[in-house]
Amino acid sequence: AATDLNVATLEWVQAISAAGPAAIRLQKRLTRQWDTAPLQDAIRAGIQTFADAYETDEPQRLMQGFLDRPRRNSD
Repeated sequence: AATDLNVATLEWVQAISAAGPAAIRLQKRLTRQWDTAPLQDAIRAGIQTFADAYETDEPQRLMQGFLDRPRRNSD
């Protein structure tokens, strides 16, 4: 059980550390808003946060890295 928790924790840490710093800041801000906002406001905040993310080059840069990665042959 402890090993499973360690593996799951490591997977989460790796996923978070792979995200860009701006995305992490935006998500943290959004999570704080969701804690207290009514549903409609929370939905609007989520949409706005998504738009805010694209005010930087971070999404394009990270997606390009994903697209440029070596691919395994599926044959």
